[in-house]
Amino acid sequence: MRKLALVAATITALSVTPLMSSAQEPELPGPLVSVDWLEFNQEDVVLLDVRKKTELYGKEGHIPGAILVDWKKVRADLSEGGVVYERMLLDEPRFEQLMQAHGVDNDSTVIIAHGGKDALQFSFGARLYWQLKYYGHDRVAVLDGGTAQWKASGRELSQEPTAAPTGTFKVTDRRDELLATTEEVEAALAEQSAQLVDSRPLAFYLGLEQRSYVYAPGHIPGAKHMPFSLLTPGKGPGLLRASEDLRQAALALGVDPVEPAITYCNSGHVASGVWFLLAEVLGNENAQLYDGSLHAWTKDAARPMVTLQVD
Repeated sequence: MRKLALVAATITALSVTPLMSSAQEPELPGPLVSVDWLEFNQEDVVLLDVRKKTELYGKEGHIPGAILVDWKKVRADLSEGGVVYERMLLDEPRFEQLMQAHGVDNDSTVIIAHGGKDALQFSFGARLYWQLKYYGHDRVAVLDGGTAQWKASGRELSQEPTAAPTGTFKVTDRRDELLATTEEVEAALAEQSAQLVDSRPLAFYLGLEQRSYVYAPGHIPGAKHMPFSLLTPGKGPGLLRASEDLRQAALALGVDPVEPAITYCNSGHVASGVWFLLAEVLGNENAQLYDGSLHAWTKDAARPMVTLQVD
């Protein structure tokens, strides 16, 4: 009887206790985690808060324990063949330094928070997520709704900065299949081997507006338009819309969620959000992010662009 009681107690404990790979490594439910999950596992993760307006980290407050990451340090200029490209993927040494400076080890479970107010802020988190994935770190997820959802759920925010310990992160892998180069985009365009997905607002896609660091208006010929703003509702915390709704939205816009795809924007920022949707939420194993995006594409005036048409 005693043995039966012990077995029953063990089964009961397992049924109510989340499975853990170790005491310091909570199991991630997927590429997104909820604020409930974060609160339950907060002691066992490294929580990074990516901000463009870093002053809001203290002024508006942040999730207790969140380590501030300055968005301007997530990307850097890159020189290739005498040409300087802006806002590009950090090279291995600089990415290691960034992660180490923010307390990340190779066995860390990293949760990426962001302001959480809209799809633009979600894309800050998605970009850092993509870079971690590119450099081989799988124990990473984005906080759904970010800091705004934490606050909306009635949880307290802190205005005191979180000191980051020195991490030991080292790049152990490099997944080039997640990144599309300009040459690969040219090949996809010539061979129709992958869908090109323009993630910018419609005015940019049509060529009615243009960033200063993009040198020609419009979009790459044949590119489908799926604006990043669709990822979250227009009001309230920026929770990702239901995956089935987003899948149907992609199909309505001519984007096949399962076929090879290359997402781009002006600089590889908001396209990270659409890449995250296709690759991580909808499971497209052949989705790539064009890091250089139209900034790199339009460095050469001979590369084609079209305006005032929808492909």
